[in-house]
Amino acid sequence: MSRVRRAIIAHPGLQALAWVALLGLHIWTLEPVAPNAARLLAAAFLMAIPVCSNLLHRDRPSDLGLRVDNLRLSSRQVGAATIFCSLVIVAASTSFGFRSTLNAGAGLGAIGYLGWSFSQQYALQAFVHRRLRESLGRSRRASLAAALLFGAVHLPNPLLVVTVTVAGYIWCRVFERAPNLFTLAVSHAWLATLLMTSVPEKIHHIMRVGPGFWE
Repeated sequence: MSRVRRAIIAHPGLQALAWVALLGLHIWTLEPVAPNAARLLAAAFLMAIPVCSNLLHRDRPSDLGLRVDNLRLSSRQVGAATIFCSLVIVAASTSFGFRSTLNAGAGLGAIGYLGWSFSQQYALQAFVHRRLRESLGRSRRASLAAALLFGAVHLPNPLLVVTVTVAGYIWCRVFERAPNLFTLAVSHAWLATLLMTSVPEKIHHIMRVGPGFWE
């Protein structure tokens, strides 16, 4: 084993922290000004880091949630959590007097959002949460730390910071019991769509983060 590989494997939590820092740097400095080609290249590089980490640590696909054998168990766990979060969103929206714009078109949009949801859940669960668990232990602390980092990436959008931190923690805890990225991707896509159609645009800012929040 090379010295570099030993150093990387020996500090799993730092991998997650460094990656989130790079992601934040990309969102705040590169994405607003770089041409499309540069942004795509940077995004590909950022997505390659979790994959390389999984390969270096020899993580099994089943541990990363790339599996279908626990689909029924995960569907029950994720489904219950998703229903709970959905009720909270609807109740909060109704209490503020917001009018829902959810329709068939928005539902189709959620289907189109699945790929992006899957990539976010992969980065959160298979990389950030997993590496933090190895440093902090399989505990609520690792889930909380992962959720807080997930929320920080969505600054300065206050609605997203709060909602994704809470949802991120719930997703991490459910993933601990039944690791499956496919069900989490569906949950993520649905809740994002429900949130966007339950809150006025002037509040959710089309779910923008970073400098784009003020556009």
